[in-house]
Amino acid sequence: MRSWLRAAFLLSFLSLTHASKEQPATPEQQEGAELWRIGFGSCHQQYKPTPIFDSIISSNVSAFAFLGDAVYNDYDDCQGFWNKPCGIFRRYAVRVREVKRALRLLWLGGNKEKAAAANLDESYAVLGVKLSKLKFCEKVDTVATWDDHDYGENDAGSELPWKEESAALFTKFWSSVSPRMAAAMSSQQECPQSFGGTRGVYTSHDFGKDPETTARLILLDARTARTELTKLGTVKGEEDYIPTYDPNARVLSEEQWQWFEAELFRPGAALLIVGSGTQVLRDANMCEHWDNFPKEKERLLRLIESASSSRGIPVVIISGDVHYSELSKHSTHGWLFDATSSGLTETWPEPHPNLARVDGDASVVTEPNFGVLVVDWISRQLTVEFHDELGLLRYAKSLKFNDITAPRAR
Repeated sequence: MRSWLRAAFLLSFLSLTHASKEQPATPEQQEGAELWRIGFGSCHQQYKPTPIFDSIISSNVSAFAFLGDAVYNDYDDCQGFWNKPCGIFRRYAVRVREVKRALRLLWLGGNKEKAAAANLDESYAVLGVKLSKLKFCEKVDTVATWDDHDYGENDAGSELPWKEESAALFTKFWSSVSPRMAAAMSSQQECPQSFGGTRGVYTSHDFGKDPETTARLILLDARTARTELTKLGTVKGEEDYIPTYDPNARVLSEEQWQWFEAELFRPGAALLIVGSGTQVLRDANMCEHWDNFPKEKERLLRLIESASSSRGIPVVIISGDVHYSELSKHSTHGWLFDATSSGLTETWPEPHPNLARVDGDASVVTEPNFGVLVVDWISRQLTVEFHDELGLLRYAKSLKFNDITAPRAR
């Protein structure tokens, strides 16, 4: 009898304790608050468990930006699984999906583009179920751009033959799960520099009610118009890239450049956040990043510096892609930082060397992670945070607005 009483007492205590917990602020409440928090991350394999989504919700962010590879359409979570540990049930599931995709390709008469688009649609459906179960987009104001794997193919650019179909699927999915994305896409379609098709999936989002406490997130599309990468050597599958100095090589279309400049200089925001699927400020290596196109990177930095300097407005870059987190700082533009968070499920055992990395390896998280920008409008300060899969804070760096604002030209 006593054990029943003790159990009843314990249950009552736990229910009271749970009920007394402070509920996270809604996105609408946070937009009017002194502190505003936006999460960001990338590289999510749709068939893997995603406890990190719960941690993102619990971190009390007002918004979250998927910075590419929200799904992996071009390979499965155990590709090459004979060479790496992978549970037997997952191996079986992968084999079933491989057979299903092979049958789909056969059904479509060997049309690889149609099969790839059908696979991508299915991948988005899996992500949609995950987000729906958690009511993720209802609790967190969600926005997105893409990178190579949800664009369609590893490291692909303008050469992807079915990019229009991919853009249509991106539009269909994100407008169905995110009211903010639906509104942004609808607005873009009414403009000459429109969303979708071969023009790209770039969008801009203002978070805030008062211009003095509004952050503008500008999400770039570094895939649709990007010139094919220049490879080192001719070996098939070679993934080492070298910079191209071809004057016609590009990352963004001319339409997107004009749109980007207009968004940087458009009034109504007190902080600019530029989102890119690939890293911008890391130092050059043979992987994929903006340094593959030096002239395009120079144009990007020149525009950002001009907007920040002339308007006296702080700017920060956020990016993904590399399967670990790090904070980079430009060697000459010492006020400009690039906060990279990757991946939500994907990992890389050791980070690539990066002379631009801030605080040595302190900002590097090689396990699943997500980033958070904490904006303190009162003290005019931005804090970059990296959290692990459980939501534990692994790195934080606070920067005064003056420290992330370009000096005014004399």
